[in-house]
Amino acid sequence: MSDAEAQLPATHRRWLLINAVGIATVLNLVINLLLAWNQTRDGEHVKLWSVSVAHPSVGTDMLGTLLMLPLITTFLASWAVHRELRRGAFAPLPKTAVRAWSWLAVQNPRRRAGRFAIATFLILAIPAVDVLEIGARHGMSAHSFATFHVIFAVLLGMVVTPLVMLIAMTDA
Repeated sequence: MSDAEAQLPATHRRWLLINAVGIATVLNLVINLLLAWNQTRDGEHVKLWSVSVAHPSVGTDMLGTLLMLPLITTFLASWAVHRELRRGAFAPLPKTAVRAWSWLAVQNPRRRAGRFAIATFLILAIPAVDVLEIGARHGMSAHSFATFHVIFAVLLGMVVTPLVMLIAMTDA
């Protein structure tokens, strides 16, 4: 058993697996399918870059997702964890359980959400843009864009949500 597993009780691990991975993934899938469908229902080619609100672009959509998904996820996931803590579903974790992430583990939910959004953007924006510039230089078909959007958002959520929930578990 690793040190992380030894610090994280089985009830917490099970709750994270069900809620942060299972339920959150399904919710992200449904929400982002609807968003992608709404953005591409006209069937037009989606440019790589555009500042038009009326027409999506691959790059601005991806950068917006890098900011908004962690921001919204932090509010919703923290609320869900706090509800479970109040119900007594599990005990709060000690702050040492998230020592490596202490710079994100602030008590104020707005500050925490802002830190997660900014950190995610700063860590992933440049590599993601580089990959887009190489792989989608001329934009994408509406179908490819919708598929990309959903896969990107679901994978991002699978990384962000468990960490957000784990940190929220340290709120006493």
